[in-house]
Amino acid sequence: MTNDWVIKVDKREPKDMRKLFTMMCPDEYNVSVEHMTCGDYALYYKQIPVAGIERKRVDDLFNSIKDNRVFKQADLMIDYYDINYLAITKNLEDYIFKSEMTMSNIMGTLGSLVVRRDINLLWFQEEDHFVHAVIKIFEKIMEGKYDDVNVVRRDSDFIDSDYYNLIKIGWMNKDMAKTLLDEFDNIEDIYNAPDDELKDIRGIGDKRVEELKQILEERCEG
Repeated sequence: MTNDWVIKVDKREPKDMRKLFTMMCPDEYNVSVEHMTCGDYALYYKQIPVAGIERKRVDDLFNSIKDNRVFKQADLMIDYYDINYLAITKNLEDYIFKSEMTMSNIMGTLGSLVVRRDINLLWFQEEDHFVHAVIKIFEKIMEGKYDDVNVVRRDSDFIDSDYYNLIKIGWMNKDMAKTLLDEFDNIEDIYNAPDDELKDIRGIGDKRVEELKQILEERCEG
């Protein structure tokens, strides 16, 4: 592995998971623990994000389905990485009886992520098996010629983009963010737009207009 490749681990991952990953990862690999833009584990080539993995324990998966967070996270990863995985750890049966979720809810969500968003799904009962698989996935990507990986360049400017700053808003979905930017061009124009024009956007009402203006105020007037 050359210095061009870097494996990143989100520092918000539990300490035991970060320790397990760095312990199992070969010494010659460049591993960096830092605050990730999205995903929990990622592979970068020359500072360009190539592959991202979002890890969820089953209980977190249930919660993220309930609040629709799983789709927002998937959309962010699709925009940021070329290759995307959702890795679920722990046994479904250990949690489903304690949850209000049905098997139909869970499998419907996972099916949507796989079919509509082209997310690769992985499932592991043991977290050390997950770590081993992540390392092997990244190894396979690194072993091939880089030109064979269909990467669209997504550099650090993405983090500062108007689209990314909109999609980070809790209730904002991908289509809503794109519609706002199509209508108003940029964040400054959105912030200065009349409330009635913002409410013409599907899904935005009085409460969301007020919240949107508050969130954008710091960026536009700071």
